[in-house]
Amino acid sequence: MSGCTSHDFGHSIGTEKISFNQRWTFHRGQLDSTQVFISGQLPMNGLIDTSRWYNIMLPHDWSIYGKFSRQNLEKNGGHALPVGIGWYRKTFNLPSSDRYKHIFIEFEGIYRNSTVWINGHRLGNQPAGDIGVTYDLSKYLHFDDRSNVLVVRVDNRSQPAADWYTGSGINRNVWLIKKMPITVDEVESNYAASILMPHRNDSVPSNRIGDATAVLNQDLVIDNMGMPPIEEVTDKYEKKELESQQQRLGLRIQIKTTIYDANNFQVAQKTGSVKPTRGRQHVKWQLKVRDLKLWSPDEPYLYTWEVELRQGSHVIDRIRKPLGFRDIQFDSSKGFILNGVPTAVKGVCMTGDWGPLGTAYNYSAMTRQLKMLKDMGCNAIRTIHQTPAPELLSLCDSMGFLVMDETFDNWKALAATISKDSIETWSFLGQLSDLIKRDRYHPSVFIWSLGNTGNLENDTLGVKMAAAMIRVIRSLDSTRMITAAMNNMMPEENKLARSGLLDVLGFNYHSRLYDSLPRFYPGQSFIATEVAGALESRGSYTALIPDSTMYLPASANESYADTTGTNWAVSAYDLYAAPWGETHEQALLDVKNRDFIAGSFVWTAFDYMGGHLPYPFPARSAYSGIVDMAGLHKDVYFMYQSEWAAKPVLHVFPEWNWNAGDTISVWAYYSQADSVELLLNGVSLGKRSKGDGKPGDSPLHVCWRVPYKAGKLEVVSKKEGQTVLTEEVKTAGGATRLAVSVDQAFFRGITGDLIFVTIRLTDENGVLVTSDDREIEFSIKGPASLVGLSNGYQAGSRSLKGHIMGTWKGKLVAFIEPKVNKGHIELDMQAAGMEEQRASILVGE
Repeated sequence: MSGCTSHDFGHSIGTEKISFNQRWTFHRGQLDSTQVFISGQLPMNGLIDTSRWYNIMLPHDWSIYGKFSRQNLEKNGGHALPVGIGWYRKTFNLPSSDRYKHIFIEFEGIYRNSTVWINGHRLGNQPAGDIGVTYDLSKYLHFDDRSNVLVVRVDNRSQPAADWYTGSGINRNVWLIKKMPITVDEVESNYAASILMPHRNDSVPSNRIGDATAVLNQDLVIDNMGMPPIEEVTDKYEKKELESQQQRLGLRIQIKTTIYDANNFQVAQKTGSVKPTRGRQHVKWQLKVRDLKLWSPDEPYLYTWEVELRQGSHVIDRIRKPLGFRDIQFDSSKGFILNGVPTAVKGVCMTGDWGPLGTAYNYSAMTRQLKMLKDMGCNAIRTIHQTPAPELLSLCDSMGFLVMDETFDNWKALAATISKDSIETWSFLGQLSDLIKRDRYHPSVFIWSLGNTGNLENDTLGVKMAAAMIRVIRSLDSTRMITAAMNNMMPEENKLARSGLLDVLGFNYHSRLYDSLPRFYPGQSFIATEVAGALESRGSYTALIPDSTMYLPASANESYADTTGTNWAVSAYDLYAAPWGETHEQALLDVKNRDFIAGSFVWTAFDYMGGHLPYPFPARSAYSGIVDMAGLHKDVYFMYQSEWAAKPVLHVFPEWNWNAGDTISVWAYYSQADSVELLLNGVSLGKRSKGDGKPGDSPLHVCWRVPYKAGKLEVVSKKEGQTVLTEEVKTAGGATRLAVSVDQAFFRGITGDLIFVTIRLTDENGVLVTSDDREIEFSIKGPASLVGLSNGYQAGSRSLKGHIMGTWKGKLVAFIEPKVNKGHIELDMQAAGMEEQRASILVGE
């Protein structure tokens, strides 16, 4: 399954889970229903008009293909892309042998307000856009020569839907699931473990997990659905098969649960049997795993939980799930404790779009983002403010990320749609239940978040809503803590924080009150659910920078900041923030030395479309990311890396192309060194150490004020007199060539996987040219498609799905989708005023 990089999780026999992403057709806009539901020919009217339908592969987001336009702004703040209605259609055939199985269709996400039909029969409607839905197709299907017609209507016209870009369409994976009459119900089944750590309080961290043992309590749910509705069978061979299937249903069900370690060696097993009864049967067992290897972000060790069902000699179902054991505690003075060791949560907030892919989930794009965060030293993710794609959690399991799993944004939107008198009418509780059942298998999920409370923490209704949500969570999972992201820290106003309902109190921003929290809420645990809100554009610098934080706009009461002379870009020096936020450095320092706060989640990991922007249109993407939307690092990435990563870091900026007479602030981030020396054209400009009190320094960076001279700027970090790292920037000449680097690290040879090509505009010596951006026209020869272009500029007007885009500060990334797992493709690039250049790419090499 996509996203499971090291384990084959899911049903491996009995139940079939088949990718249903390919060979769909799509139409945007209103339609005559006869053009959708009739397969082949329309009565009396000839063939279906398919001229406005086109072939697609899921996941799919149709909004990202639109044009950025001022006309779209008022309908969904920020991103300026169109929404509307879309139709999806797929025809498929099933063999006659499938008539003895129950057939389901599972959509992991459709944004939003979707309606699904099979062969003209309406299956249901799902208003929510980011939680999955499953429909039973069995009684409406054809198992002969007739094609089955699956139709999905998506209506995303009602806006605004969120404060960020949501996309439109079937933007996550779709599965066709074939189940035998008796199966393991993987949604209702669950396991929970208690861990015995005899040396938890040992003074040596590595000794604390010695002799650890896990007691796994398994609640296995066997679902006996009986035979599906079957039309009269006349063929004698099919009659014989039907009789055989019916006779087997009465046999005892043999059950075997096995736990395997990461090397696929058996470490625990239990067997038994039950007599089949119609409906669901619960089988509760206990297994012990000794000499335990614990899961953590540094060592994400995964076991496998396997359950096998047999009747007679037939294996009727087998399910495999990831299993990670970790000991989690929150402490009012020590913060977060993982496996007996105090551990800082070094987290980021992540939205659900992938730049030019929109919100269409893609394994390669997701893995690329996580790899960047891992290299930065990040160990945790908050899934703001929506149900994450399930494949994200599988990747977090295997790559080692803690996940704050949440599903709701502003509670005010929920409160506007519920009855205050009857909890039974609160449909969002069903959505929450689906989330918990889906995600509780994942060891990466360490805390549930009820989402942003939107100041309803001060209201009795907010407390009532939280209590209802917590009852749902507790009934389904007793192993994890629960928090909510609240805005108000004042105890005399915050009814929810005082209620005792939350295990961990989560707060957004307002870091000036951190030191008051232990006094406000004695004995409570805390986590900073949202911090920073800083603003930068990659590679954008000015000679004059402010002495202190500048807010854009200056007040939350203003819509936008002045754009005069900005080109809708914000300087990349970490000195700018939204009115409610703070710089990245300040946000990190606010948490760094306060052990009673478990950690923080930075807003945000990556720039994303939409959101509250500092500038008006054509600005259409957020400025708050540590990395831009193309996946290119901003300078502040290296500040986090210098604080979070367990390796030496050195980074100097800005670029070195200025005017005579300019005096420039040169910053350097570094780690695992005593000092940093700056040299201009070989002449030392002095050494600096963080916190040495020099003008422009901070506890997290060093600074020099340098009169500009063309040439080479070099920094050298040293520890005990020995050079640790060196880095340099040079003055660039005129743009003469395109330098191309190809990243195939996230291409597995699977349909839909991507290759990322970074293009740099350089002079004849290979120095990056940042002040002479050029438009580049792309074309591909060979078995591949160009599926996106992004330069990271937050106010670009070019479509991210076109074949022409300019570099921004000398860089651009092309997203390429090969159609083969091995082969040769050629990427042709024509930059304005330059000779055409061709890059040869050996796919899979």
